[in-house]
Amino acid sequence: MPRLVEEVERLRRVSLGEAAGGADLSAVVVEPPGNWGVVHFPGRRYPALATQGDTFSTLRDSALLARDLLRSHDVEGGVAELDGLVTELSEALAYYERVLRDRGFGVPYSNPGTAAP
Repeated sequence: MPRLVEEVERLRRVSLGEAAGGADLSAVVVEPPGNWGVVHFPGRRYPALATQGDTFSTLRDSALLARDLLRSHDVEGGVAELDGLVTELSEALAYYERVLRDRGFGVPYSNPGTAAP
């Protein structure tokens, strides 16, 4: 049975590779995911910050709410919503920077350590 599973996985990789023009689509999980994870894709110099779909949806909803509040002239409410969004994104960026630093990577931008809101 283990050999059958291995063969199915090998065929899946071959099939995916052919669908991508022969490109290697395997990725390395640098940091196991929670709401956020860090994944290194082949051919990329730096790992990516991966986000769970429900977490990403919540972030988008927060941005939409802030926009709607500001459009309705509720500046205080809009700013409060944006403050929460910036805090959440800053925490994700700080996590990403910590993982990259702990794994010996630099960051793919020129302002590391600026994740704090």
